[in-house]
Amino acid sequence: MNRSAAGTHLLQMEACGGIDLAHPIEVQFERDELVFERMSGRSRSGGDANGEYAQPIVQVQTKTLCADRLLQIVVGGGHHPDVHLEGARRSNPLDLAVLQHTQELGLLRVKPRSIGRVGVGHSKPIEITSARPRALDCDNIQAFESLMNTASIGTQAFEAFRADATAPPALTLRGANALDGYDRPTPFDPAADEPTDAYLEGFAFWGITYLDARSWRHYLPRLIDYSFRRQNDPAMVTEALVRSLRPPDRYPPRLGALNAEQEGVVRSFLEQVALGDAFPHLQTEAQQALEEWWLPNARSRPTAQEIAALRAAPVAHRIVVGDVYLLSLPETLTGSGTRTIPQESRRVETWGGYLCGDAHTVVAVNVTPLDVRSLADSVRARATLFRETVSPRSIVVRGSLRAERLDGLTEVGSPAEPQTLAMVFTIARDELVTLSIRSWPRDDLDREVERILDSFEIIGP
Repeated sequence: MNRSAAGTHLLQMEACGGIDLAHPIEVQFERDELVFERMSGRSRSGGDANGEYAQPIVQVQTKTLCADRLLQIVVGGGHHPDVHLEGARRSNPLDLAVLQHTQELGLLRVKPRSIGRVGVGHSKPIEITSARPRALDCDNIQAFESLMNTASIGTQAFEAFRADATAPPALTLRGANALDGYDRPTPFDPAADEPTDAYLEGFAFWGITYLDARSWRHYLPRLIDYSFRRQNDPAMVTEALVRSLRPPDRYPPRLGALNAEQEGVVRSFLEQVALGDAFPHLQTEAQQALEEWWLPNARSRPTAQEIAALRAAPVAHRIVVGDVYLLSLPETLTGSGTRTIPQESRRVETWGGYLCGDAHTVVAVNVTPLDVRSLADSVRARATLFRETVSPRSIVVRGSLRAERLDGLTEVGSPAEPQTLAMVFTIARDELVTLSIRSWPRDDLDREVERILDSFEIIGP
């Protein structure tokens, strides 16, 4: 981190009580089992009455001998109306470009007999050795089913997220990774931020948590595509993706910012992870994500009415008394207790939690000797934390002869999601007392922030 960035970060930490609250808080969820039921069926294949095929085409019906394997098989590019309904309805003709013909499935035994040119894409004769049909190989069917499902989900993902995927992200995974390293994010660069496998492996695991909703949607189809291609998941990219699909949702919403088509893609991806064998270490977590958010009547997904009720509920306050100040704070904000930081010549107490139901808010009070930093010096230094130029204004704080205030927007994470920052600087005898409140730009939150600021006062010994 360069000196300028380090200085800015130090100010941000001091404004928030010496804790880097831009970093996520890990939440432990209960883990219940999710039971998925599959239908099973049967299938058969056959030739003509003499045990020979009149044409090099095998008709595979819609049911298989392998229980719990395959509900429908797409084979041959339109030779059979029952088999090929799935392929006929696809919007992208390239979906079935691979393994489209029965010879590629290994459904026939080989006996030297040249039959000439067969199927689409074959440039030389194919030899078939036995016209006698055999039962479909379950392993081949499973591999074919998995390939078709993953290819379909990948195609749907790029279609559903096309608008976001083609626009540059406000915060790149590279920039988000810098945030995790206590540095400022660098802007999008087409060359440096080309989403190659190496790029995703280098930045996704630590960076995905910090992405705003639009930037997250930009990377979702690329991450889904990577997951299906790199199933060994060497850099835990798929693990980070699955975890980003679990609640609780952040504010501004990310999980709740998808449309119906996009939600369908995410649900299909999670079902593939939960039901398939490619990611055994993530099956339980994918099942949990489905139950918590993506299936009907999900247990951890609030409705719009529930969110509105949370925001409209009265906010209960309590009085907090420090050594030189008094403050009224919402009951939902949890305190850290007073901590002394000798190397910075200050003592600090912070409170954090959800305000008005869903918006994380941080309150901090820093107390510093005036002979270390004057009020004017502190105001000038803290003004650099704001996204735009701000000017202090004088205000009245009970118990103090002088107080000034700064207000504006600050960038703690993504540039697409600026937060509100209000700071009050006041004097208590020979000490400077600074109150900082970081929240989000929303009317109900603005009212609660003002309520906290109005309660602030300096008290005697």
